[in-house]
Amino acid sequence: SSMLHKGDTMNIVIARPLVSAGEKIGALPGELGDKIDPYLKPIKKNLIHFLGPFFGQYTNLKQIHCEALELMRGETYNDSIILLDEAQNCTKEQIVMLVTRMGQNSKVLINGDVKQYDIRNSGLMQVIHEVDGVPGIGISELGKSDIQRNGILASFLEAVENDN
Repeated sequence: SSMLHKGDTMNIVIARPLVSAGEKIGALPGELGDKIDPYLKPIKKNLIHFLGPFFGQYTNLKQIHCEALELMRGETYNDSIILLDEAQNCTKEQIVMLVTRMGQNSKVLINGDVKQYDIRNSGLMQVIHEVDGVPGIGISELGKSDIQRNGILASFLEAVENDN
C-alpha cells in the first residue's frame, strides 16, 4: 500500500484460488461476483484493516482489486504488484499461469502455508524447490515466531503438531 501512496506502482492485484477448506460447499447462488466474493472476503478484510479509508479510495480507482485465480488466464498486469494468496491451494500449473501474467514494471508475491493445503496436488512446495536459487527470485520462510494474529497461536500449533 505504501507503494501506491508513493507512486512506485499503479496497481495491486490480489489473486486467490476458489478452494474451500474441507468439505465442498456446493453451488453458490447469484451472479459471478456473488459466487466468488466469499473466497475473496478474507483478503478484503485484511486490506481494510491495513489501509483504513484508503481501501475504498484505491478500490474505487481500480488500483486495488481482487481476482479469482481461475479467471486470470489471458490477463497481463503492467505496473502492478500481483499477490497470490493461499498458494498452497494451487497446482504448479496455476502458479505458473499466475506468474506469467506479470507484465512490464511488475512483481509477483506468492504467499502460502505448505502445512494447510486443501487440495491433493499442491504445487507450492514443488515451485519453491524449482525456483530456489534462480537470480531475481527470493524466498522467505516464516515460522511460528512470525505469527501476527494472536500470541497464543504459536503455543497452540506447537501442541497440536507435536501430538503424534
